[in-house]
Amino acid sequence: VATVGGTLRANPAASMGLALIGAGTAAELACLMAATGLAQNFAALRALATSGIQQGHMRLHARSVAATAGAPREHFDTVVDALVASGEVKLRKAQEILAAIGAPDTDHAAARASGKVIVLGEHAVVYGKHALALPVADAVRGRVEKADSGISLSIAEWGVHRRIDVKVSEGIDAAVAIILRELEVPDSGYAIRLSSRLPPGMGLGSSAALAVAIVRAFDELLGIGLDDERVNAIAFECEKLAHGTPSGVDNTLATYGTPMLFSNDGGLHFEPLELSETPPLVVAWGAEPGDTKEQVALVRNRRDEQPDLMGALFEQMDRIALQGADALRRADYVQLGTLMDVGHGLLNAIGVSTPLLETMVAIARSNGAAGAKLTGAGGGGSIVAICPGSGAAVTAALQAAGFHTINLSDE
Repeated sequence: VATVGGTLRANPAASMGLALIGAGTAAELACLMAATGLAQNFAALRALATSGIQQGHMRLHARSVAATAGAPREHFDTVVDALVASGEVKLRKAQEILAAIGAPDTDHAAARASGKVIVLGEHAVVYGKHALALPVADAVRGRVEKADSGISLSIAEWGVHRRIDVKVSEGIDAAVAIILRELEVPDSGYAIRLSSRLPPGMGLGSSAALAVAIVRAFDELLGIGLDDERVNAIAFECEKLAHGTPSGVDNTLATYGTPMLFSNDGGLHFEPLELSETPPLVVAWGAEPGDTKEQVALVRNRRDEQPDLMGALFEQMDRIALQGADALRRADYVQLGTLMDVGHGLLNAIGVSTPLLETMVAIARSNGAAGAKLTGAGGGGSIVAICPGSGAAVTAALQAAGFHTINLSDE
């Protein structure tokens, strides 16, 4: 027990915790730790003597799922009670309950888009190889409303509330300008309101999901009648702006929202995967964002310098992506985990991992994950772990270390 030392410098969460509790000495910190432990023990005894440990945990989880589903205040407890009673505490079930009681979505979202988790095949997919990817359902929701003048954008969870300048040549302003141009919509008189479950810059397809949601929101408002292929094409143009030479996997996942084996050998191709269940995947991220455009350029430079070596690595990535798709269809999560570990090693070999990503991967593996790897472009961002029977333990360990998580099997 200490209030000084290298651990505090290496772990921002420890420094924050120490600042919050106000302990000035190691002795004070030790007393507080002991008191907290005793309080937890008494709380556990009370739960055992009354509602039971599992019931309390289930209700706490149900509250989290109800909040994610957008349950409004007046219906919140009803949704939580119904989730607990059903025994199926999942996002899909919460949405069914909301629909049954006639409760509106938090933001009455007319447009939705999925995030993405690449399980295998990052970077190689830019060069025509296969990538195995799964959606994060309803990652971005939103609507477009008529306004008096200009274009405004709000993304509540990101703290974004501002006017869009369609003359700007980069960022979200330029993406909105592309969407307006492609849809032949006037560049004034609209308010875009979005809600995102995804963090920005963490390799989970947030930019593509935003683009798809905005396109669909305009389509809904104006009755344009776009099909998914057209939505995907417009989002792909926005991704070129964001990522330089994207593979197209992000916008394709955002548009179609289905598990897939994706490739781009001169055209976007994907094979939807029919799965018997949602794989027990845990996604985690910290405070270190990744820059996809920068990482794609870095890998391209290395490929130009060592084409034979990088080409061999990409070929191996392609093979394990195909093998991973087969393992996923069979729900062979142990085999998939082995392939993910190999995939992480290959990504490390091409230079896109970081110490923080390695830390998250190590935490997941040491707490029961069958396999774990970085997901997305790297250089920061997120990891994904396959956790048959260990999802709760892996999630708890990652959160205890100060990382954020999404468990896909709870979606």
